[in-house]
Amino acid sequence: MNTENKIAIDIVLLLPDEMNKLARDLSSKIISPENMRQYKLGENDYLPHISLLMGTIFVNNIESIKNEIEPIVKKYLPIKITFTDIKQGTFSYLAIEKTEALVALQNEIAENIQLDYDANKAMFLDPDISDQGVDWINKFKENNLGEGKFNLHVTLGLGDASSLNPNLPIETMVNTIAICHIGYGCSCRKVFEKIIL
Repeated sequence: MNTENKIAIDIVLLLPDEMNKLARDLSSKIISPENMRQYKLGENDYLPHISLLMGTIFVNNIESIKNEIEPIVKKYLPIKITFTDIKQGTFSYLAIEKTEALVALQNEIAENIQLDYDANKAMFLDPDISDQGVDWINKFKENNLGEGKFNLHVTLGLGDASSLNPNLPIETMVNTIAICHIGYGCSCRKVFEKIIL
């Protein structure tokens, strides 16, 4: 199959202003390895987000995907999100409390939105994405969906986050879902479509 006009996308929840500001502030304080590309959250790029479903689509299908998502999210948004703690690894992230509503939202999107899992580096906004990043997209459903696989979070950055000490837990209401073009570090680099409820 010709994949020339395909892109890697992320269906995401976008955060309200106050949580965006906190996430960006935390991200700016992460100490990144000198030999690695920076991953810093921004206001207009590398947007703080919660990934619900990743995969690939043809560019001309973006609007139809939005139209399929809209009736689903109207049942769930606004939705309460509780950030519980910061987890450290290669990428550090804000962990999110598992709730029935979040599980149901993610599962309904995954069951009803048909994405492909044939990503290659040319489909990303940043073609220098790692092989692990491409693999993360292609195995997203099997690794992140299903019984006991709740993995919703907000990636803060790449590197040492041991100095971060925000006052957690924090509750917020999220009312925005978007379709993003995926870039370096599986970031949300460009918003194609947005639904605000």
